Parts: sequence; C-alpha cells; structure tokens
Amino acid sequence: MSTSRLGQSENLEKFWSEQLLDQPNAKIHINSVSKDTIRSFPEVEEYPYEGQIKLFGSLEYEIPGRGDNSFIRSGNYEYRSASGLFLLNSQTDRPRPSEVFSEINQLVSNSAEIEDYLSLNREDLWRFLEDANSIEKLVVRGPKGEYDATLLAEILQRENPKKELAQAELTHKEKQSLNAVLDQISIPDEFDNIHDLDIDWYDTVIDQIEATYCYDGYFSTIIFKRGSIKIDAETDNSREYLLQLFEREVVQTQV
Repeated sequence: MSTSRLGQSENLEKFWSEQLLDQPNAKIHINSVSKDTIRSFPEVEEYPYEGQIKLFGSLEYEIPGRGDNSFIRSGNYEYRSASGLFLLNSQTDRPRPSEVFSEINQLVSNSAEIEDYLSLNREDLWRFLEDANSIEKLVVRGPKGEYDATLLAEILQRENPKKELAQAELTHKEKQSLNAVLDQISIPDEFDNIHDLDIDWYDTVIDQIEATYCYDGYFSTIIFKRGSIKIDAETDNSREYLLQLFEREVVQTQV
C-alpha cells in the first residue's frame, strides 16, 4: 500500500527536470523524470482534465543527523499539470511534506511554488463524499459545536441514543455537542447514511475526513485533517480513481 501526501502548484512542468534539483548543497535530488498522459476512467464521468500531462519519478531527501552524519529517505512524486496536484509518495513520515515542498520552492520560480495546504470548499467536499463507499470518520463544526458525524450516525442506530451517548467514552464537550444535535433533529426509524438525517450538512464546516473508495475490488482511503491530505491506496488504479473523483468534484472549482 502506498501513501500519498498532496500539495498543489501551477506551471511546475515548465521548470521540473533532473537538473533542477541537482544543485550543490541541496537537500533534495530528483533521480528520474518520466512523462505520461492521463486518461479518464469510464466510471468518472465528465472528468475535467482528460489528457493532462503527468510528470513522475523518484527522488531522495537528505535528513541531517547528529554531528556531520545524515541519512537519505527515498520516495516517489507525481505532478498533474492541469489540476496542479503534486503527490509525494513515501513509506515513512519523515521528512514532512512541508519540508520537501519548502526545499523545492527554493529552487523554482515563485509562480510554481508548491503549497502543502489546500483550501477546500465545503460544498465540493460534500459532493466528493457522496461518491465514497464508506466514511470512517467525519468531524464537522456546526451551530451546536464540533462533533463526529459518523459517531452520531452510530449512536442513532441504537435503541436508546441518549443512554448510549451518556455511556460513551467521550469528553464532556463532545457529549454536549452531540446532545445538542440530538435535541434538535428528528430521528428517523431507519436510515442508510448521514445524508438521511434532518441536518443541513452544507451548513457545517468539515474539520476531518477519513473516507474509503473502491475501484475494481481494491480500496483507497483519503484522510483530510488540519488542511493536509493523505491518500492510502491498495493499487495504482484505485488511487487514480480516487484522484480523478477528487479532481472532478473538488479541484476544478479551486482553479
């Protein structure tokens, strides 16, 4: 399973080359640069970036150690020219994406700098989530405070939601917010997902997401937290499927 962390840039393809990061004293080095054309999956209708150029390859990042020692971390990258998504793929949490992006930004034009924070429109995110096969975690902020909407849905399926909430291992603040929501909504006898609840989800701010998407029997999971995005995927195709959905529902409205 690969892990991708997302950033965004514009015009990076105009500057990106093996020579770009082959600079004296640079902490980051591109080992290879390949180019391909992205074709949409039939399952992703009205994909807006058909035929965009994808630059991809491997890179190394030097992490300083004690004294004069240092060690190398290897990874892969992918840049999608039309949507501007930059994916940093690695097996470890070090270096942090912000460190890699900062090092790259010192070597490229200001107009092509990679941002590690994506400002996402709430309505776009909700449309994107409607395509998910499952939502494992969804923390939102609404008029009654912050709460986990997936936990709310789980509690509502119990025989006595109020009693279930009182016994849950949650903070006082979390229980207070969920109780306020329970007092405000009409509880349906049956529901399939949170969209069936009497809540204006588009009036809430999404703080955290963990959602899973399936393509051809393989899964990919997107995790959004504090403005950063991470993708775990079982196969290249399942990751590409998720990315095309994300580009269609979220990215195209940002550019």
